[in-house]
Amino acid sequence: TLASLPFAPLGMAAGLWAVKLVAALTSLGCIGLVWSCARRLDRDPLAPALFVGLNPLLLVWGVGAAHNDVLVALLILAGVHASLRGRERLGAWAVVAAAGVKATAALVLPFAMLGARRRGRALAGAIGGAAAVVAVSLAAFGVEGLRGYASALLAQQGFVSLISIPTVLSRLLGNELLTPELHAAAGVGLAVVLALLLWRAWRGAEWIASAGWAALAVLVTAAFLMPWYILLVLPLAALGDSARLRYATLALTAYLVVTHAAGLPP
Repeated sequence: TLASLPFAPLGMAAGLWAVKLVAALTSLGCIGLVWSCARRLDRDPLAPALFVGLNPLLLVWGVGAAHNDVLVALLILAGVHASLRGRERLGAWAVVAAAGVKATAALVLPFAMLGARRRGRALAGAIGGAAAVVAVSLAAFGVEGLRGYASALLAQQGFVSLISIPTVLSRLLGNELLTPELHAAAGVGLAVVLALLLWRAWRGAEWIASAGWAALAVLVTAAFLMPWYILLVLPLAALGDSARLRYATLALTAYLVVTHAAGLPP
């Protein structure tokens, strides 16, 4: 919200194109960071860069519709890049900053901390980043603004979209919409998957892929799903050591492309 304020004096049309330009430049930044991260992981950077840069949901919904999820992806990638350079404090700080833009990015933080070589520094970075986000938010919006933000997050938990995986399953079972029972089952399943992934990351599994699987699990079990949400998992899938994660991400991308190309309501 604060970053968008400089565009307000431009008016509706110029402001829209300015935001689209920023989204385009941000997407290029994402590709550059994916390239650099891949090289630090001793991998061919071309395939991960193409995996992210040519994703149709990034191009159409991220850049074309100028959603702030591109900025979230950039900050997450900045955190990954800093962590790979051994700067755990800065890496955690960047992930917290991503969560300051969109709360779901906080999902990446515990995996980044578990994967850090110096977890104490990562913890210090997370605490410092959280303090900075809260301080800036209080200065800009006050206590009432933070309360409103919390209320909005709670209200969004009740949103349901027709293309979400739980809703589609519920309709296939003969229900008109998502039932409370299936919604609760999806939540329980998500909690189990996240606990398992955190345990594996604690035991030494690659944290980037683990965070990617966690992000994908959130999207698959969410009652409300939009195409640009793929940007939460896309860079993690590109850099993680799991080919299955990349295939699953491409499958979800294809599903979202088909449902919207068919003109189905969200």
